Amino acid sequence: MTDLELKELVGSLAIAQREVTESIKELRKNQKESQEEQKKSQETLKKEQKQRQEAQEKEDKKREETLKKELKQRQEAQEKEDKKREETLKKELKQSQETLKKELEEREQTLKKEDEAFNKRIKKLEQLVGGIGQNQGDVAEEFFFNSLVENPKLGDITFSEIEAGARKHKGKTQEEYDLVLTNGDSIAIIEVKYKVHPNDIKKVKRKIENYRYLFPRDSNFKLYGAIAGFYIPSDPIEEAEKSGFFVLKRKGELIEAINSENLKVF
Repeated sequence: MTDLELKELVGSLAIAQREVTESIKELRKNQKESQEEQKKSQETLKKEQKQRQEAQEKEDKKREETLKKELKQRQEAQEKEDKKREETLKKELKQSQETLKKELEEREQTLKKEDEAFNKRIKKLEQLVGGIGQNQGDVAEEFFFNSLVENPKLGDITFSEIEAGARKHKGKTQEEYDLVLTNGDSIAIIEVKYKVHPNDIKKVKRKIENYRYLFPRDSNFKLYGAIAGFYIPSDPIEEAEKSGFFVLKRKGELIEAINSENLKVF
């Protein structure tokens, strides 16, 4: 190889070297630009991703606020509806109570009127029965009074005077004696009933006990007790006999005296 050929070869190698160097530089430049472009793209992507994320968070927050608002509105509407329903129920309850109260008052008034009418009927019936009882008692007293006027005698004791309906009041003691027979040393106190009951025997005992207090002028007289009636069951008769009282029964138009032997002087 000649020098000229060598020089040409070296020159071409130098040129190739420069071209390669330039190509490398260009490649490096392109690579750097590519890296910068890639970095820029990544930054842009990150920015877009961040923006999308912020937009999504904003949208989620907005949706959450909307849901909260809707939920609050529903709650307020429900509370309003519940309050309205409660007021309606209270109103209905009040109306029911007022209606019930009115019905009770009307029923009470009806019952009161019925009670008053019933009490009036009972009172009339009591007056009627009382009048019948009083009339029967008056008939019995009249019968025994007239009989004893005709024959003023109890057992073996004869009396000279007879008094009907004697009343005496002294202090807190008050008694009414149906018939009282007297003679010089004895007094007979007679309780007269149309129908005799066991409690009537107790009345005779009480009237005998109160007689000396009410009539102190007769303190020296012997006192006898007697029960008289148109109808006298066995129980009052036994009680009167145990107490030592005369028992006077109607026998036709006469008086039949029982227990003339087992008498007690008070």
